Order: sequence, then structure tokens, then C-alpha cells
Amino acid sequence: MNNPSTKEEYIRVLTELIMPLPEQERSEILYDFQEHFNMGEAEGKSEMDIISELGSPPEIARDILANYHLDRAESDRSVSNITKAVFASISLSLFNLIFFVGPLIVVLGIYIGLCLLSVALIIGSIGFLIFIMADFSQILFKLFCSLASGGIGVLLGISMKYLGISIYNGLLKYIKMNVRIAKGGRL
Repeated sequence: MNNPSTKEEYIRVLTELIMPLPEQERSEILYDFQEHFNMGEAEGKSEMDIISELGSPPEIARDILANYHLDRAESDRSVSNITKAVFASISLSLFNLIFFVGPLIVVLGIYIGLCLLSVALIIGSIGFLIFIMADFSQILFKLFCSLASGGIGVLLGISMKYLGISIYNGLLKYIKMNVRIAKGGRL
């Protein structure tokens, strides 16, 4: 994509790139950029000078989208919002793709595996109870196994709820840090 050389072209390209944002957000952002051009022109700057000060529309759009998705993930906690924030953060730098995606997949895989184990233990405890009904031999042992399996499954499920909240919060903090670093900030 060629760098825009006029104000209209710059605004058009930026508009296309931030299209995923809601209309009101997009309008406010574009108004701010229009104002920046107006103020620069009032100071006697050329459109090219203003464009070079602002930076490239793709970089600006990535920053805007990353911040928007991060804010959404903070205010409306959902898998969809955190996923969008992760992908927006990854788009900011190659570092994120290399050092973030692999460990994230491992952590989420372990988390999902433990959640499934919790469900399997609870379902297994029900299976033990059915097994007791079919054969009354060693009833105390079977009852103990059923209660132990169900109890461990419930405790693991509760633990997974709190671990999921911690993973979500940690992911948000990591994304915020990456956005700051990508913008040239410090840790």
C-alpha cells in the first residue's frame, strides 16, 4: 500500500482500516484526525508534513484496534473479546507472534484439559453409582470411589473457575504491556 499523499487519501485509508469499530467510535477518531489536519494547516504545515507527523494509517489503525479490543475485553469479559484483544496485540509486533502464541496455546490446552477432567470425574462418579445399583458386592468401596471421584471433580471444577479468571486477568495485563511496548513505551 502506498503512503497517502493528501489529507483526503489519508482519512479514506484510515477509515477503511478502522471499519471494524462501531460507527460512533470511528466517527470520533476520524474527527480527531480531521482536527489534527486543520490545526496543522492553520499553523502553516503542508499536508505531507502533517501526514509524516501522524505516521502511517496501518500502524495507527493497529494501535487503535488493539486499544479498542483491549478496552472491550476489560469491560465485557468474554472469550470472544479476549480473543480479539489477543489477535490485535499480536498484529502489533512479530515478537508477540513468536513468544506469545506458543505459550498461550500450551496454557489454554492445559486449562481446557483440566476442565474436561473435572467434568469426566463428575460423570464418572455417576457411573460408579450406576455400577453400585447393578452389583451390590463391595458396596462401601464403590460408594467411596463414587463420592471421591465426584468430590475431586467438583473441587477441580471450582479451581478451574478461579484459574480461568486468573488466566484472563493475566492475559489482559500482558496485552496491555505489549501495547505499551509496541507504542514505544517502557515496561
